[in-house]
Amino acid sequence: MFKLSRSEQLVILFLVGVILVGGAVASVRKYLENKEKGHLLTAESITSLEEEVAPKRIIIHITGAVNKPGVYHFKEGARVIDAVKAAGGPEEDALLDILNLAQPMKDGSKIVVSQKFDAQEFKKRLLSHGPEHVYTTEELKLAYGEMKEKEERKLKRKIKEEVAPKININTATLQEIQTLPNIGPKKAEAIIANRPYSSIEEITKIHGFGPKIYGVLRDKITVK
Repeated sequence: MFKLSRSEQLVILFLVGVILVGGAVASVRKYLENKEKGHLLTAESITSLEEEVAPKRIIIHITGAVNKPGVYHFKEGARVIDAVKAAGGPEEDALLDILNLAQPMKDGSKIVVSQKFDAQEFKKRLLSHGPEHVYTTEELKLAYGEMKEKEERKLKRKIKEEVAPKININTATLQEIQTLPNIGPKKAEAIIANRPYSSIEEITKIHGFGPKIYGVLRDKITVK
Protein backbone atom coordinates (compact mmCIF):
# COMPACT_ATOMS: atom_id res chain seq x y z
CA MET A 1 0.00 0.00 0.00
CA PHE A 2 1.28 3.41 -0.98
CA LYS A 3 1.33 6.34 1.37
CA LEU A 4 -0.02 9.76 0.37
CA SER A 5 1.81 12.89 1.24
CA ARG A 6 0.15 15.68 3.21
CA SER A 7 -0.32 17.84 0.11
CA GLU A 8 -1.83 14.95 -1.87
CA GLN A 9 -4.28 14.27 0.96
CA LEU A 10 -5.37 17.90 0.91
CA VAL A 11 -5.95 17.83 -2.86
CA ILE A 12 -8.06 14.68 -2.60
CA LEU A 13 -10.12 16.16 0.23
CA PHE A 14 -10.68 19.32 -1.80
CA LEU A 15 -11.88 17.29 -4.83
CA VAL A 16 -14.21 15.22 -2.66
CA GLY A 17 -15.65 18.44 -1.20
CA VAL A 18 -16.27 19.85 -4.66
CA ILE A 19 -18.00 16.67 -5.75
CA LEU A 20 -20.18 16.66 -2.65
CA VAL A 21 -21.13 20.34 -2.99
CA GLY A 22 -21.87 19.92 -6.70
CA GLY A 23 -24.05 16.94 -5.98
CA ALA A 24 -25.90 18.82 -3.29
CA VAL A 25 -26.59 21.74 -5.64
CA ALA A 26 -27.79 19.39 -8.35
CA SER A 27 -30.01 17.59 -5.87
CA VAL A 28 -31.55 20.84 -4.64
CA ARG A 29 -32.16 22.02 -8.19
CA LYS A 30 -33.76 18.72 -9.13
CA TYR A 31 -35.91 18.86 -6.00
CA LEU A 32 -37.17 22.29 -6.84
CA GLU A 33 -37.90 21.28 -10.43
CA ASN A 34 -39.85 18.26 -9.25
CA LYS A 35 -41.74 20.39 -6.75
CA GLU A 36 -42.60 22.89 -9.48
CA LYS A 37 -43.92 20.05 -11.62
CA GLY A 38 -45.93 19.05 -8.61
CA HIS A 39 -47.53 22.55 -8.63
CA LEU A 40 -45.22 24.15 -6.12
CA LEU A 41 -46.50 27.75 -5.73
CA THR A 42 -43.63 30.17 -5.77
CA ALA A 43 -44.12 33.98 -5.53
CA GLU A 44 -43.65 34.22 -9.29
CA SER A 45 -46.08 31.44 -10.08
CA ILE A 46 -48.66 32.91 -7.68
CA THR A 47 -48.48 36.29 -9.45
CA SER A 48 -48.84 34.61 -12.84
CA LEU A 49 -51.80 32.58 -11.60
CA GLU A 50 -53.52 35.69 -10.21
CA GLU A 51 -53.15 37.45 -13.56
CA GLU A 52 -54.73 34.49 -15.34
CA VAL A 53 -57.63 34.12 -12.90
CA ALA A 54 -58.39 37.80 -12.23
CA PRO A 55 -60.86 39.47 -14.65
CA LYS A 56 -59.34 41.82 -17.18
CA ARG A 57 -59.81 45.56 -16.72
CA ILE A 58 -61.05 47.98 -19.37
CA ILE A 59 -60.93 51.78 -19.47
CA ILE A 60 -63.90 53.79 -20.75
CA HIS A 61 -64.41 57.51 -21.43
CA ILE A 62 -67.99 58.72 -20.94
CA THR A 63 -69.01 62.30 -21.67
CA GLY A 64 -72.04 64.40 -22.54
CA ALA A 65 -75.23 64.67 -20.49
CA VAL A 66 -74.04 62.81 -17.37
CA ASN A 67 -73.38 64.29 -13.92
CA LYS A 68 -69.73 63.20 -13.67
CA PRO A 69 -68.18 62.75 -17.13
CA GLY A 70 -64.69 61.28 -17.17
CA VAL A 71 -62.55 58.17 -17.53
CA TYR A 72 -63.60 55.06 -15.58
CA HIS A 73 -62.22 51.55 -15.02
CA PHE A 74 -64.43 48.47 -15.26
CA LYS A 75 -64.15 44.70 -15.29
CA GLU A 76 -64.29 43.15 -18.73
CA GLY A 77 -67.92 42.45 -19.67
CA ALA A 78 -69.33 45.64 -18.14
CA ARG A 79 -72.27 47.24 -19.99
CA VAL A 80 -73.03 50.77 -21.15
CA ILE A 81 -75.52 51.16 -18.28
CA ASP A 82 -72.63 50.55 -15.84
CA ALA A 83 -70.74 53.49 -17.33
CA VAL A 84 -73.79 55.75 -17.05
CA LYS A 85 -74.23 54.81 -13.38
CA ALA A 86 -70.52 55.28 -12.64
CA ALA A 87 -70.68 58.76 -14.17
CA GLY A 88 -73.25 59.85 -11.61
CA GLY A 89 -76.28 58.95 -13.71
CA PRO A 90 -77.85 60.89 -16.60
CA GLU A 91 -78.65 64.58 -16.40
CA GLU A 92 -82.28 65.68 -16.51
CA ASP A 93 -82.13 66.49 -20.23
CA ALA A 94 -80.18 63.35 -21.22
CA LEU A 95 -81.42 61.35 -24.20
CA LEU A 96 -80.76 57.70 -23.33
CA ASP A 97 -83.16 56.17 -25.83
CA ILE A 98 -80.57 56.23 -28.62
CA LEU A 99 -78.02 54.23 -26.62
CA ASN A 100 -77.98 50.47 -26.27
CA LEU A 101 -77.61 50.35 -22.49
CA ALA A 102 -77.15 46.56 -22.53
CA GLN A 103 -74.22 46.66 -24.97
CA PRO A 104 -70.90 45.30 -23.59
CA MET A 105 -68.16 47.92 -23.58
CA LYS A 106 -64.76 47.54 -25.20
CA ASP A 107 -61.49 48.83 -23.84
CA GLY A 108 -60.79 52.35 -25.06
CA SER A 109 -64.41 53.10 -25.97
CA LYS A 110 -65.95 56.57 -25.73
CA ILE A 111 -69.63 56.90 -24.85
CA VAL A 112 -71.42 60.15 -25.70
CA VAL A 113 -74.73 60.73 -23.89
CA SER A 114 -76.67 63.24 -25.98
CA GLN A 115 -79.00 65.94 -24.70
CA LYS A 116 -82.66 66.18 -25.55
CA PHE A 117 -83.97 68.64 -28.08
CA ASP A 118 -86.50 67.30 -30.54
CA ALA A 119 -86.35 63.74 -29.26
CA GLN A 120 -88.90 62.28 -31.64
CA GLU A 121 -87.25 63.70 -34.73
CA PHE A 122 -83.82 62.65 -33.53
CA LYS A 123 -84.99 59.10 -32.89
CA LYS A 124 -86.60 59.03 -36.32
CA ARG A 125 -83.32 60.18 -37.83
CA LEU A 126 -81.37 57.45 -36.04
CA LEU A 127 -83.87 54.65 -36.61
CA SER A 128 -83.45 55.12 -40.35
CA HIS A 129 -80.52 52.67 -39.97
CA GLY A 130 -82.79 50.05 -38.43
CA PRO A 131 -83.69 49.27 -34.80
CA GLU A 132 -80.86 46.72 -34.43
CA HIS A 133 -78.11 49.09 -35.54
CA VAL A 134 -75.45 49.83 -32.91
CA TYR A 135 -74.25 53.37 -33.42
CA THR A 136 -70.61 54.37 -33.38
CA THR A 137 -69.48 57.56 -31.70
CA GLU A 138 -68.94 59.21 -35.07
CA GLU A 139 -72.46 58.36 -36.24
CA LEU A 140 -73.95 59.82 -33.07
CA LYS A 141 -71.84 62.96 -33.38
CA LEU A 142 -72.93 63.42 -36.98
CA ALA A 143 -76.61 62.90 -36.23
CA TYR A 144 -76.41 65.08 -33.12
CA GLY A 145 -74.61 67.83 -35.02
CA GLU A 146 -77.18 67.85 -37.81
CA MET A 147 -80.09 67.99 -35.39
CA LYS A 148 -78.42 70.67 -33.28
CA GLU A 149 -77.85 72.87 -36.34
CA LYS A 150 -81.46 72.40 -37.36
CA GLU A 151 -82.67 73.39 -33.89
CA GLU A 152 -80.40 76.44 -33.90
CA ARG A 153 -81.73 77.56 -37.28
CA LYS A 154 -85.28 77.10 -36.05
CA LEU A 155 -84.53 79.16 -32.92
CA LYS A 156 -82.87 81.95 -34.92
CA ARG A 157 -85.83 82.07 -37.28
CA LYS A 158 -88.23 82.27 -34.35
CA ILE A 159 -86.26 85.07 -32.70
CA LYS A 160 -86.10 86.96 -35.98
CA GLU A 161 -89.85 86.64 -36.46
CA GLU A 162 -90.53 87.83 -32.91
CA VAL A 163 -88.20 90.81 -33.22
CA ALA A 164 -89.25 91.83 -36.75
CA PRO A 165 -91.91 94.63 -36.78
CA LYS A 166 -95.35 93.74 -38.06
CA ILE A 167 -96.43 94.95 -41.49
CA ASN A 168 -99.31 97.43 -41.46
CA ILE A 169 -101.45 96.24 -44.36
CA ASN A 170 -103.27 99.58 -44.41
CA THR A 171 -100.13 101.67 -45.02
CA ALA A 172 -97.35 99.36 -46.26
CA THR A 173 -95.92 99.70 -49.76
CA LEU A 174 -96.13 97.00 -52.39
CA GLN A 175 -92.51 96.02 -51.70
CA GLU A 176 -93.03 95.88 -47.94
CA ILE A 177 -96.07 93.64 -48.27
CA GLN A 178 -94.08 91.26 -50.48
CA THR A 179 -91.66 90.65 -47.61
CA LEU A 180 -94.44 88.64 -45.96
CA PRO A 181 -94.19 84.85 -46.42
CA ASN A 182 -96.05 83.40 -49.42
CA ILE A 183 -96.99 86.86 -50.69
CA GLY A 184 -95.98 87.63 -54.27
CA PRO A 185 -96.76 90.71 -56.42
CA LYS A 186 -100.34 89.68 -57.28
CA LYS A 187 -101.33 88.91 -53.68
CA ALA A 188 -99.65 92.14 -52.50
CA GLU A 189 -101.64 94.12 -55.08
CA ALA A 190 -104.85 92.42 -53.92
CA ILE A 191 -104.14 93.43 -50.32
CA ILE A 192 -103.60 97.05 -51.34
CA ALA A 193 -106.70 97.07 -53.56
CA ASN A 194 -108.95 96.01 -50.65
CA ARG A 195 -107.87 98.70 -48.19
CA PRO A 196 -108.74 99.89 -45.61
CA TYR A 197 -109.03 97.08 -43.08
CA SER A 198 -110.57 97.44 -39.65
CA SER A 199 -109.06 94.12 -38.50
CA ILE A 200 -106.45 91.72 -39.85
CA GLU A 201 -109.13 89.02 -40.23
CA GLU A 202 -110.64 90.95 -43.10
CA ILE A 203 -107.92 89.82 -45.52
CA THR A 204 -109.62 86.41 -45.54
CA LYS A 205 -112.34 88.06 -47.61
CA ILE A 206 -109.83 88.51 -50.44
CA HIS A 207 -110.03 85.79 -53.07
CA GLY A 208 -107.24 83.26 -52.53
CA PHE A 209 -106.60 84.20 -48.90
CA GLY A 210 -107.87 81.18 -47.04
CA PRO A 211 -107.31 80.00 -43.44
CA LYS A 212 -103.90 78.56 -44.34
CA ILE A 213 -102.44 81.86 -45.58
CA TYR A 214 -104.11 83.77 -42.76
CA GLY A 215 -102.54 81.39 -40.22
CA VAL A 216 -99.08 82.23 -41.59
CA LEU A 217 -99.70 86.01 -41.72
CA ARG A 218 -101.65 86.47 -38.49
CA ASP A 219 -98.66 87.21 -36.27
CA LYS A 220 -96.87 89.27 -38.90
CA ILE A 221 -99.45 91.89 -39.88
CA THR A 222 -101.37 94.70 -38.21
CA VAL A 223 -103.94 97.33 -39.19
CA LYS A 224 -102.84 99.98 -36.66
